[in-house]
Amino acid sequence: MSPVATPELTTRDLYRAFDTYVRFGEDLFSNSVAVASGGFRRATQLVIHRLLGPWNMEELASELFTEYRDTVTAMARVAPIAAATAASRLAKPATETLSELNISVDDAPVSHGHTYWIGGKPLLMPARITDASEAWALWFVPVAGAQEKLGQRGDLLRVVDFGGGRTSLTLFAVEYRNTDLGRYLEMALGLCVVPRNDSAAPPGLASITMAVNQDYTREAARAVWGIEKHLARHMAVAYEEECVRFRLAAGQRSCLSVLYPRLQSSRSTAVPMPLYSTVEDDEGRTVPLRATIQRSGEGEGMQISGSVRLRLGDETASGCCLGPKITGSDCICRTLRDLGVVGRLPAANGWTENMVGSLSGPDIMPFNRLETSA
Repeated sequence: MSPVATPELTTRDLYRAFDTYVRFGEDLFSNSVAVASGGFRRATQLVIHRLLGPWNMEELASELFTEYRDTVTAMARVAPIAAATAASRLAKPATETLSELNISVDDAPVSHGHTYWIGGKPLLMPARITDASEAWALWFVPVAGAQEKLGQRGDLLRVVDFGGGRTSLTLFAVEYRNTDLGRYLEMALGLCVVPRNDSAAPPGLASITMAVNQDYTREAARAVWGIEKHLARHMAVAYEEECVRFRLAAGQRSCLSVLYPRLQSSRSTAVPMPLYSTVEDDEGRTVPLRATIQRSGEGEGMQISGSVRLRLGDETASGCCLGPKITGSDCICRTLRDLGVVGRLPAANGWTENMVGSLSGPDIMPFNRLETSA
């Protein structure tokens, strides 16, 4: 009878465990302080504005209650986010672990981070978002149909079943006014997914199809994150007092058009969202890849079964809104029809008037194909 193999515990493992514990406490404390201090600062500003302007106790109480609600909601996210980050560090230690001890003979500092060259221009990570507006609408759709829309990526990623064989499908529309990737409009369909065999990975978003009206972000997305974005040069956005309309191909009689209400009653602070895609590694194997967008928003809100008006492109017209060469799941309208969204109000929808944040560089995740096929 062969003896049971005992994993060897190294000093690096001990350091990693201790470092993860310390960083968990650091994340928990610093994020809690950031959320609480931000809420206190905004509440103080509300009181000062009311003291200097027209005084109305009822309105002040309502505004303070809204601020308290947003702060408590943000605070509730702090611990789960810190725990998920800690689990991710333990499951896949960062490549720079103990790098502060990795000093060369000539005392040259060790390089950290990565710079990508896109179109002859340097792109530093994380990519910054300093001014944007975002709208979204979410429907629940059949798991089987959604999984099929992932195509070959479905071998590595699976959609999350929220119960009853349903998962979430989200239609995003964003105006990026100032970012490291330039100024551009974007419309995208995304599914909530997890890597198939990574129990420590938190649920995140995987795009089915994505369209933008600018070339640089397409090149960057393909080179850095392994994401293919389609070009829609005539995409447009139009703002009204209470709503905003995104069109995929302005000037066409029939094209995808979405009218979102502008809800501006709340705010969010440092909310992370994992983004999943797939990429070929150095050995030519397709593996899962994860990045994280961390965002904060002012003037944002959410509603249930809201008044989002969705108009799809004419199915009888020749080709897709993105052009006659776009087929299958790459066509946003076709995917929405296939998954049964037409004629239904979204389960939820939201809007962020002013969004800031950052998008991290790619992180290739450990993947064992034997676990997937088992």
